[in-house]
Amino acid sequence: MKTLSDNKQTTINLITSLAAFVINAGISFVLTPYILEKLGNEAYGFIGLAYDFVNYAGILTLALNSMSCRFVSYEYHRGNKEKADIYVNSILGANLILAGAITLCAVFMVWKLEYILTIPKALMFDVKLTFAIVFINYIFGICFSVFNSGTFVKNRMDLYYLRNLFSYVLKLVLTILIFTLFDVRIFFIALTTLICNAYMNVATYILMRKLLPDLKLNLRKFKWKTLSEVLRSGVWNSVQSLSDLMISGLNSLLTNRFIGTAAGGYLQSSKTIPNYILQLGQQLAQVFSPKFTILYAQGDYDRLVKEAKRSMRLVGFIISTPVAGFIVFGYQFYALWLKNYSPAELQIVQTVSVITTIPYLFSCVAFPLIQINTACNKVRTPVLVALAAGIANILVVFPLGKADALTLNVLACCTAAFTILRYGVFQPYYAAKILARNRLFFYGTLLRNVLATVVIGVVLYAAKGLFTYGSWGHFFIAIALCGAVGYVLAFFLLFNPGEYKEIVHMFLSKMKKKTA
Repeated sequence: MKTLSDNKQTTINLITSLAAFVINAGISFVLTPYILEKLGNEAYGFIGLAYDFVNYAGILTLALNSMSCRFVSYEYHRGNKEKADIYVNSILGANLILAGAITLCAVFMVWKLEYILTIPKALMFDVKLTFAIVFINYIFGICFSVFNSGTFVKNRMDLYYLRNLFSYVLKLVLTILIFTLFDVRIFFIALTTLICNAYMNVATYILMRKLLPDLKLNLRKFKWKTLSEVLRSGVWNSVQSLSDLMISGLNSLLTNRFIGTAAGGYLQSSKTIPNYILQLGQQLAQVFSPKFTILYAQGDYDRLVKEAKRSMRLVGFIISTPVAGFIVFGYQFYALWLKNYSPAELQIVQTVSVITTIPYLFSCVAFPLIQINTACNKVRTPVLVALAAGIANILVVFPLGKADALTLNVLACCTAAFTILRYGVFQPYYAAKILARNRLFFYGTLLRNVLATVVIGVVLYAAKGLFTYGSWGHFFIAIALCGAVGYVLAFFLLFNPGEYKEIVHMFLSKMKKKTA
């Protein structure tokens, strides 16, 4: 396969990542109400439950697979291809053992599912079949997960995201086709996902063979010592996932217990768009992980530091306008989306959304630095800090609930404060420490992104009154025009003069090639 320069490859990786995210979000936005209308609330709820069970099981497999690509890439780029081979085969062997164990548990659980969940008799067969298909999909995913090393090791994340993108489109086509041709059944949703993931698994394996032909599959190379090395690092990611799950669940529980069930609905509505922004920031940051690992393996720490700063600016550039735009135009969006809400309810949802989104000014820009933790295999301390922040958040919120002083705004503010401390204060400090730089090294880049987002927000707020928002068409025209203004501002606020010239030169050279 053709090798591109690092900067070009990073740009392509970012573009494909962004395209995959936007298409997935758009398809979800279209498909969710369509599926809900076809199935109804009761039946649709069982699909979410099935995936919840898989997510809980995923916490265990995270210990094995979350760091697998990092270890394979590290040894490969140090020239230890035999050691990289051992990592691949050891992780593959462990995944096969784990898949077998989960299969036994899944068979028993599906068989006795009516004793675990309350299921209407009319839906019993469909629900059990749905759970069975979801577990089959998950088990096959475990078996194929190590093959993601191919795109990671070679820093060809564009191929990874293109694979995902094709899968999203395939899911859209299959869902509409099946729901049009056949009577509606719950398990159709799980079946379309299984077909799409089967395609992704096969594509992942093919990419692994093409990108890393020098790594051979041979389970006789399985070594417990190598596996334990991966597990010692990966287990901290499982702890992180478990703590995030617990804290998220406890926030919902505290809302239900101390504020009320209606507030729980407002809380869920207020998280919808902020969650998309958060996911976008996380996905963009992951694009840089392969490159960081390669540079760390090669011992090129000066370039690693330079790339870390550059990645913060790039993620900040992409994220700043959506964050500022949502804070400014959020109420208008919710007024169109949640038509059954009163103006007072819309204001509650918007206020909580803004409080939830503000920490993302810090966290999304700091996400690339978390990839530094992974590349350098320094994951324990950040996980312990995150766990401590989560526990501290609950210790602050719970007494407020007991004292009848807890509101949605207070709950959101507490979570926001600890998020800013974790990502805006600790993570830049820790990344500088493990890279042996001045402890204040990354704060300037972080604060520059925050200030740029504030400036963009002020400009968009000033332009807000120029538009009307009576329909989705009017709304999209407003955000398209304001979004363009926001990105122009972000370009000049976040990049340096030398980078202006580099980007403009790259753009003009592309245009010349097209017109030639």
